Amino acid sequence: MARILYGKPLADEMAAALAERARRLASSGVTPCLAVVRVGGRSDDIAYESSIAKRADSVGISLRRVVVDDGVDGCGGLGSGLGDGVINGCGAGLGSGSDGSVGQNNSSEKKLLAALRELAADPGVHGILLFRPLPSGMDEALALAAIPAEKDVDGVTQTQMAALYSMKKIPPADAGGNIFFPCTAEAAVRLLDYWKVPVAGKSACVVGRSTVIGKPAAHLLLAQGATVTVCHSGTPELAAATRGADIVVAAAGLARGGRGQRMGAEYFSAGQAVVDVAVNADGDGLYGDVDTEAALEAVSAAGVGGVGERAESGGAAGDGGVGERAENGGVGVACVGERAGRGGAAGGVSPVPGGLGAVTTLVLMEHVIRSAEMAGIHG
Repeated sequence: MARILYGKPLADEMAAALAERARRLASSGVTPCLAVVRVGGRSDDIAYESSIAKRADSVGISLRRVVVDDGVDGCGGLGSGLGDGVINGCGAGLGSGSDGSVGQNNSSEKKLLAALRELAADPGVHGILLFRPLPSGMDEALALAAIPAEKDVDGVTQTQMAALYSMKKIPPADAGGNIFFPCTAEAAVRLLDYWKVPVAGKSACVVGRSTVIGKPAAHLLLAQGATVTVCHSGTPELAAATRGADIVVAAAGLARGGRGQRMGAEYFSAGQAVVDVAVNADGDGLYGDVDTEAALEAVSAAGVGGVGERAESGGAAGDGGVGERAENGGVGVACVGERAGRGGAAGGVSPVPGGLGAVTTLVLMEHVIRSAEMAGIHG
């Protein structure tokens, strides 16, 4: 029977290792610092910011929150004031930009650029995370260009994307350096690696073509030796394409319209590994693009050998953020016995919630700590 590819056991391992690295930095007088920059007060952004704050605190990373008023939503609430700044009359401004006026998007854009440039020049800030999408009328490319590559811990700037797409092989996680992959895409391949899912020589189908998840995930799998097909919501015979792959990464947001639009059993086949990246929400909570129970049944056909080698506890529910990369809680689907381990079972499906959310947030934290370590080497 297939395994549930929980994120929590991997997240726990990562959190312990990162806390130790942060302690070593602190002993040398360096506190890793992540600046999160938010425009306006969208509820999903605020919730994701809160989850990042909790995770950063748990591993020893200082969080600096910067909020730019979009002239529509207001600024929303602020956190505990760890170097926090609010721009455009909603609090103590960062730099010289706070003039107390209610700005339109062009004014807000100028304040955003000023804030990003100030953070870029601050040696005490090791990573900058800009919440996107920006409000309509703001130039996202211009904003991203203000973030230096060495502080782009979300892997979204032109320099970081060029490094990713020119890379033929993925360097080891402990290799150091300031190349940062998009966090959710990296989390997906890290989850496959943790659960000992073979990638080299396998076929992979990535459903989704965004520059944030789909395309980076496809290239990371390609760099690990997979033969990759990229599909999207407009692909004819999509179910046939996914059924024929060894690995499926669902990242297109196919089920935004409701749980009835999730990928069911007809999309999957025996022995597959399925990573559900999408996060949707309704009145009953979070759900992904994949119907987890149906997918587990499809990949669990009898007589299929295991895809892994080692066996450990699959763990329980993960924790994580809310919004585009958010997941928390568990999933009520049974596996072999009570929980399946990292081997000895056929296929596997990552659940939503309980799958990638916590891993994605910890990949972000790892990038911040690596940036701080590299700054110490070169500083």
